[in-house]
Amino acid sequence: MGKYIIKFLKDEKVKYVSHLDTVRMFGRTMRRSGITMSMSQGFNPHPIMTFANPIGIGISSNSELALIGVDEEISPRDLAISLNEHLPGGFKVLAAKKEFAKSPFTALYYAEYKITIDGNIGNPSDILNLQEIIMPKKTKSGVKDTDIKPFIHSIAADGQVITAVIRCGETNLKPELLVEALEKYAGLSVSGYKTERTALLDEKLNDLITF
Repeated sequence: MGKYIIKFLKDEKVKYVSHLDTVRMFGRTMRRSGITMSMSQGFNPHPIMTFANPIGIGISSNSELALIGVDEEISPRDLAISLNEHLPGGFKVLAAKKEFAKSPFTALYYAEYKITIDGNIGNPSDILNLQEIIMPKKTKSGVKDTDIKPFIHSIAADGQVITAVIRCGETNLKPELLVEALEKYAGLSVSGYKTERTALLDEKLNDLITF
């Protein structure tokens, strides 16, 4: 019994599956596996299941994290095996651990993305030499011109692949807005690109969860 954190993969085949559908899918998978989920208290009980910074539609990932409450004794290894036996194609649990303390998701600060460019990659890291990077960014009060430079920790390029570490969590920068900024300020010219999230990190750039 207790709360477990799982790390799972969401590959190219299912990158257009929404977060809500992903939540529903994990609920169905738990039921099919015969594992009893813990329920919240109150007038409207629901399964205990939360995700760290749900990923946007169209982005694949090998570093998704979910916290699941389980109402029976099961080892993290057996939980992972059981889920993988019932998950649909495109999803895979990579690791699991039992979590007793406060959710570590509150420490989430950065995410790492790999963006594979089809086109002229330009000089992505040059953007960090600018004093400010003004882009229209969606906020709680609407779309506003915002300096997004404070949201970018690092950018590097290797061939046609850009690796960027950017803010996520409560204060976030979407990778698609970063691509738009690189087109505007750093000579990027794309006919298409694909994005993969490769890590969720704390403020000191440590993996949010060590398995």
